[in-house]
Amino acid sequence: MLGWFPAGRIERRIDTGALSADRWRLDHDKTVEVPIATPQNSLLICAHLAGSMQWRADLGSRVVTDPVLPGTCCIGLPDDSGTVQYGDAHADFVHLHLDMKRMRALLLPDGIDFDAIEFIDPRNAADPEIDRIARQVVQIMPDGPTTRLRLDSAALALTAAMIERWSNLSP
Repeated sequence: MLGWFPAGRIERRIDTGALSADRWRLDHDKTVEVPIATPQNSLLICAHLAGSMQWRADLGSRVVTDPVLPGTCCIGLPDDSGTVQYGDAHADFVHLHLDMKRMRALLLPDGIDFDAIEFIDPRNAADPEIDRIARQVVQIMPDGPTTRLRLDSAALALTAAMIERWSNLSP
């Protein structure tokens, strides 16, 4: 998991393997710079649920400075590394980690060559579909009788949304 936001606090964490989610809350004015790295086996989708913050990510080949507002999202690609600066942060968001091995297995029956997919960072673009999925995930009870089923369903929906909207396979 990422520890991108040392001045924030994780409100809640749920994990079933195919999808894990960390709900974060930030509430401070100072500017902070932190090193970041996404795991090799994970695609990170950061969905912004409420509030706003000033934000800059320098991820080597790309720099993101676009506004962070509710309903927007950005991604961390597998093996991304760099730094993030953030300040005037009064925000609520969720990190959704999709397991790449599970994504690959989900796509095999449909004949989609997972290795040919290139994910594209939305760069804090508004995305109602990802926002809807993220909001559903944060409502899932961590130890409920259907937690795994609901998270696996969300993982399927999120995988489809990322491929359809934020990959080289997008129309």
